[in-house]
Amino acid sequence: MISVAGNKIRPRIFYGWYIVMIAFMANFMSVGTGFYLMNAFMEPLCEAHGWTRTEISLAPGYGVVCGLLAQMVFGTIVNRVGVRVLMLLGSIVSGLAFFMLIRSETLGRFYVYFIVLFVGNAAYGGIVASTAVNNWFILKRGRAMGLATSGISFSGAILPPVAMALILWLGTGQASLFISFLIMLVGPAAWVVVKDWPEDQGLRPDGGDPPILEGETTGLPRVKSHSILPSPGASFISSRKPKMQWPIKRLVRDGTFWKLGTAYALLTVCAVGVMSQLKPRFADIGFSDMTAMWLMAATAFAGALGKYIWGVICDYFDTRHVASLIAVLNGIGLFFAFFQGSLFTLFLFVVVFGFTMGGIMSTYPIIIADIFGREAFPFVVRFASLFLILQMAGYFIAGQSFDRTGSYNLAYTAFLAFDVVAAVLIGSVPRKRHKNVDTWVQRAQVVNYGTNREQNNMGTDHPTPYVQVELNEKVLSIVINRPEKRNAITAAMYAAMAGALEQADGDDAVHVTLIRGSHTCFTAGNDLADFRAFKASGKPTPLNPLLQAISLARKPIVAAVAGPAVGIGTTMLLHCDLVYAGEKATFRLPFVNLGLCPEGASSLLLPWLAGHQQAAELLMLGEPFSAERARSIGLVNRILPEEALFGYAHDQAKKVASKSLTSLCLTKKLLKQGTAGLVRETLRREQRYFTQRLGSSDARKAFNAFFQKR
Repeated sequence: MISVAGNKIRPRIFYGWYIVMIAFMANFMSVGTGFYLMNAFMEPLCEAHGWTRTEISLAPGYGVVCGLLAQMVFGTIVNRVGVRVLMLLGSIVSGLAFFMLIRSETLGRFYVYFIVLFVGNAAYGGIVASTAVNNWFILKRGRAMGLATSGISFSGAILPPVAMALILWLGTGQASLFISFLIMLVGPAAWVVVKDWPEDQGLRPDGGDPPILEGETTGLPRVKSHSILPSPGASFISSRKPKMQWPIKRLVRDGTFWKLGTAYALLTVCAVGVMSQLKPRFADIGFSDMTAMWLMAATAFAGALGKYIWGVICDYFDTRHVASLIAVLNGIGLFFAFFQGSLFTLFLFVVVFGFTMGGIMSTYPIIIADIFGREAFPFVVRFASLFLILQMAGYFIAGQSFDRTGSYNLAYTAFLAFDVVAAVLIGSVPRKRHKNVDTWVQRAQVVNYGTNREQNNMGTDHPTPYVQVELNEKVLSIVINRPEKRNAITAAMYAAMAGALEQADGDDAVHVTLIRGSHTCFTAGNDLADFRAFKASGKPTPLNPLLQAISLARKPIVAAVAGPAVGIGTTMLLHCDLVYAGEKATFRLPFVNLGLCPEGASSLLLPWLAGHQQAAELLMLGEPFSAERARSIGLVNRILPEEALFGYAHDQAKKVASKSLTSLCLTKKLLKQGTAGLVRETLRREQRYFTQRLGSSDARKAFNAFFQKR
């Protein structure tokens, strides 16, 4: 099956899943080579050079420190230079470093090449790979991150046994050459596949699914020439480059930042300390080298499953609670490791510890993105990653435990205590939002949009707000404010309204959205000059973001209509839950008169609401109809005097907003459960035909006639 976007056909498989595939490969090779492969190379290196396990374990520790510091840099520049550039260069550097690493004759050189390896790995894995996935997903972020980070554990299940077989077959040097080649394959693959933002490709996060759930802010959709092409002189307050919302000064004052950072530092100390020397531990308790390697691989495989499954769970449950549960279960799994003579407890250790160990690194980026936001993710995670420097203690604690006592029990006792502390810290993180109320106006403002001639006619090139957004008593008001053009809606205004609706769906401070125009006009519909520019560009029409946002909104929407509501001004009301109109309000669906066809799923919803004959008359004649008729067909709830309209609508919105948010959302979901899929398909079908009609001779004649009259 295919889906339609404008006049373009795109595959059913959302492109973001190809990004996930690349991130999986990047995590597989970056973590596998920097972490898991030491299980295969540690004993050959010890025998060849006389090094101790503690000395070799220090190398990843140094690498982790430098790699995480490098991630600070990459987190700063990733949205400037792009993900694929970093991934290409990083994989080349890492491949060369690994090749030289195994050939080191001294510990000093071994440490230097390990540091270079980790820096290169940080450039194509870690923050960079997670950012690539984060940019493409919101609702499905958990499963997407879970799949991407499962590459970390799959590398532990696959790379060490493969490396061990290669070492036995080819020798240490040739095995390292083969692995180096695999590392360098990641960069070219990323260069071909990775795209930075879905909006840059004319797509939306998650592939067109509902854009926002709890705790997510996207701001205004990005606009680029090949997705939504503005007229000359057009300007948006939203930039393609995300603005930094969480600078370091703000983060260091944020208690959640410190709690999460400390908790995940402790969890990674435990995971790193256990997994880095798990194969030698299994060998020490009596298993052969290959059996010990396969047991370690089984633990890593359980972690791979855990990464995905815990990620999916995060899509449905509070990420804080999920992460706390992981910490508790991880400690329980580690407890089973103390019973060395029992195959049953060994099985429980492999399954429980491995499964929860995988959830640690998959939930870390998810919880950061959930709390701090999609666009802020690379800025926040670069500082949060500094806490993970502490994971190097895991290498040291495990090595010292064995060197001093001949077993790992002392280290495991410390790690179990770390799990308990981490569970308490994560459980104490408050449920918070990653934006302030005052950002509603700041981020939903739209500057003067149109041709240079229009700007000059207004006598200024300075920004003029055309969409105003205000949050008051759980009611988010979106006001269309372009009176000089009868509130005709431009691409930038569509983007602002869609962004505000998406923000409303993501903020528990908002229970209801109220949409209105001015006292004399709701909206004259689409700005035809704007549409003519889009027709010439051949790009998707600019109303798509608003239609998506309003049709998929999960919270109640109230509309107050004063004066004319033309075109989309009427069709958007079909997606509202309560509609109040002034006595002088008029409605019109002039699509046929303009040589176009219905939009906004009106060809589906209006017949359901009014019956086929009524809908046919309104759509085929395209004549204005009164507020009384709108009420008679069920489009309007109540008609009020003009002077009382806005006050009454706001009071009704406040009444609704006083109810339980969960109950409101569930009620709306149940009301729409029978129509949601049909509405989505109708929107796509109408958009295809609408875009085709924009290029027709009928539309061209109608548009020319309009501009001649003007």
